[in-house]
Amino acid sequence: MEHLDPYQRPPDRIRKIYKDYQKSSIRALDQDSDIIDLTRDLSQAQRKCVRQVSVFQPEHLSDIYNEFVHYGSPHELSTISCMDLQSVRIYEHSSMPGLYIIPSLLPPRIQLTLLSRLLHRDLSNPSHLSNIHTHYHVSYPPNHASFFSLPSSPTSPKLSKKASARTSFPIAIASSDGGIQSFEPFPPRDLTLHKPLPFSSFLSSKLRWFTLGAQYDWTQKTYPSTPAPPFPADLSFLLSRLFSDSAPSSRSEVEQNGGEITYETDTEGEETSSSHVAETWYSMIPQAAIVNIYSAGDTLSVHRDVSEEVGKGLVSMSIGCDGILVLGLENEPSHKSSDGSKFENSACTEAENNCECIVLRLRSGDAVFMTGKSRFAWHGVPKVIEGTSPKFLKDWPAELVCGKRDEEVNEIECSRFENRTGTDDISYPTSKQRDPYAHWKGWMANKRINLNVRQVWD
Repeated sequence: MEHLDPYQRPPDRIRKIYKDYQKSSIRALDQDSDIIDLTRDLSQAQRKCVRQVSVFQPEHLSDIYNEFVHYGSPHELSTISCMDLQSVRIYEHSSMPGLYIIPSLLPPRIQLTLLSRLLHRDLSNPSHLSNIHTHYHVSYPPNHASFFSLPSSPTSPKLSKKASARTSFPIAIASSDGGIQSFEPFPPRDLTLHKPLPFSSFLSSKLRWFTLGAQYDWTQKTYPSTPAPPFPADLSFLLSRLFSDSAPSSRSEVEQNGGEITYETDTEGEETSSSHVAETWYSMIPQAAIVNIYSAGDTLSVHRDVSEEVGKGLVSMSIGCDGILVLGLENEPSHKSSDGSKFENSACTEAENNCECIVLRLRSGDAVFMTGKSRFAWHGVPKVIEGTSPKFLKDWPAELVCGKRDEEVNEIECSRFENRTGTDDISYPTSKQRDPYAHWKGWMANKRINLNVRQVWD
């Protein structure tokens, strides 16, 4: 946005909070009552500031998820029944008008599908640049194969300086059975600054992000004027249906009693609804995205997303390990929600030091939608919490076979998603089935994938 400086230094208070959480131990995070964690009871102060403003109905989500799963996969037979889904509640915080916090939006089946399409298909697309492209010549597996189909411990010989200087070269070394035996290191663009990058290091630790759609210039902090690569159609469909085409079902005034959130009901005991969320659920056309790939201990510094030409909402979806998200607004907070209605108690300003900052714990499947004033909030990730990836994700990319049942399915624990869609139809491959990704089994055990999507132009 033209009126906001992408180079501006974050406010000192936000930076201090960020650094404090960066140093926090896992035990301290678990006991921190200032962190908003919607999977546990809110503190008394938080209950004054957080309210439920809307809900996604199972029927609505089922239609979206089934079409997403079958998008481009006409032979996919399994479906997600609305009977297996629960309503997904949407929350707002009084100091962040327009910031919608949506825990458990993505059920396990959708997390697995989204993860595989991002990292098997989109990462292998040469038009999607990554942090590795800045300093290395990156070549790709043959036939648009996934990087994860290649061995995790290559045995290729060290590249010569002449080979390292090539910009186009064969990096896959075939084995006798026609498979891929090894993968040569990526040669640096400047041999005086960097050594060749081993392929195993590329996937295990060095790959930090890649982009979809419009390719952001991180040096100039602008989007190029040249035509952007097409945004993946199935992801665009999923995001547009969830965050653009139709708002979730609205609800009336929300009461909070003893940490439990309830609805007002009409005379027949049914939950009533209003239209305020539909009016404030700012639409967003997916045009650009960054896929952040965190390992435990990685961080994302405090920043604002202000380079887009329009201020449409920004979507953030989390898969994998828990992450701590710090957000802050410089201006004085309002005690009204994005629809203009007052929160039940405005005393949260004293309880949370004028509500200048909030801290969220985001878990696998959670989403955040930054709209309105919160669209330009400062935000950063000071901590990715080791060992918190859900069990159904830990072995990824080792394949799960969907639509086939066996005794092992009952052993899958889906944390907050227990008894929800995706668990009943997931089983592990039998010994007769070849798993092309078995050598990378466990890659997701301590990873956090964050999909951040925005609209760049009108």
